[in-house]
This record gives sequence, C-alpha cells and structure tokens, in this order.
Amino acid sequence: MLPLKRALGSQSGGINTLFATHVVELVAVRRNPPPIGRAPTRTFLATNSVTILNSIAGKTALHVKLPTKAPKYNASAYNLITVWDIIMQDWRNVNLNSYNIKAAMPVTTEEEVMEFWQFFNDYLSKWSTRKKENFLNMP
Repeated sequence: MLPLKRALGSQSGGINTLFATHVVELVAVRRNPPPIGRAPTRTFLATNSVTILNSIAGKTALHVKLPTKAPKYNASAYNLITVWDIIMQDWRNVNLNSYNIKAAMPVTTEEEVMEFWQFFNDYLSKWSTRKKENFLNMP
C-alpha cells in the first residue's frame, strides 16, 4: 500500500527507531476477539516520527494530539509500543509479541517527509470511511 523503498519482515530490535524514522504499515493480532465478520488481525499505518507528528500538517491533517502525561502503566513491561495511528488518528498500543511489518516508508530527510505528505494528500486523505474500514481489516 505504501510507496515503499523496501518491504520489511518482523523486527525484533530497533522497533522504536523504526517507528521514529518511518511510516510503517503493520499487521497486529487484536487484543480482544474481533467483531463478527472482521479479521483477527488489525492493519495499521503508524509512526512516531517527530518530524511528521510535530509539524503543522501533522497537527491539522492528522489531528495529532501530543500526550500531556505518561501512561499509568509501563508499556515495555507488557511488551507494547505506543504509536500514532494515521488512519484512525489516535494513539494505539501494538503488542510486540504478535505483529508483522508489511512495509515502511522512511521519513528522515526533508525530501522523504515531502514524499509522505504527497502520498497522504494524493491518496490517504481521499479515502472514504468504507475504504478505511477495509484497510484496517485487511489480513
């Protein structure tokens, strides 16, 4: 789905760095049983890139709300990583015991960030609610 430089398999080390420097398409097992007719997995398009999330475009187009305090739990104790879900436009926890990275788009240079925003404006911002639901429920 992403206009990617390369597809990636599951990563065990450096996952925080990956999310900080890329927009990542991943599939994770749902924590709770899925609603009838939905896949047992959930597809995400997520990032923790400060360049994307702290930008004016991030705050307006992605409706980013930066956290004001730390969570009441230790995410690493549960083997979770908190990421910004670009499609649902909210923070999500991903269980690192059951995920697969499908692809990643680097956003470390100004050119790569512009490429992401071009992709977002030309493609993602035009998605209907149904298209978003279909993406989220892809295996």
